[in-house]
Amino acid sequence: YDNHGGTLNKRSGSGDDTIAFTYKSVGYRTEDLMGQELGGWTELAQADGICFGTLGQRSGPSRSTIRRIFTSMPPETLRLLDINLREPFYDATRIDESLSWANALKLNDEELALVSNAVGISGSEEQRIEAIRQRYRLQWVAVTRGARGSTVRTEQTWSHREGQPIAVVDTVGAGDAFAAAM
Repeated sequence: YDNHGGTLNKRSGSGDDTIAFTYKSVGYRTEDLMGQELGGWTELAQADGICFGTLGQRSGPSRSTIRRIFTSMPPETLRLLDINLREPFYDATRIDESLSWANALKLNDEELALVSNAVGISGSEEQRIEAIRQRYRLQWVAVTRGARGSTVRTEQTWSHREGQPIAVVDTVGAGDAFAAAM
């Protein structure tokens, strides 16, 4: 994104409508806060939890800011990694580093395969979930499977839930809603 205006072309049944729009600095913030005191971020450092992913780490300054926030938080703070793997914004190093910052993980079944390969873990789905949980000392791992439901592994138990039949309108945000519920 940038600070310039743009044009959105909307095609309708009766022809083309052109709608002009402007926007300012929308999207992920990439500013470097490393040289700044956390000052106004005191409330964030006192939060009960924080959710992060690989998309928010697309730039070095963003990764540095996330790392700085984590170092200011007590170790018991929930650090939920909602990994959101999107090409080309991840690699094995970013996955490993993100997992090392987290104490809880939410991912979908496709991401489980990618993460497992990236960190060199094989086996059945349950074996991979447990191996990732143990290696990175995660309190829990939640895997979503769309219409097939979900699995959650905590330190004490497994929970498998079947999907519920619904009329899907749009899946955008479904994973975020699941992570928020966790």
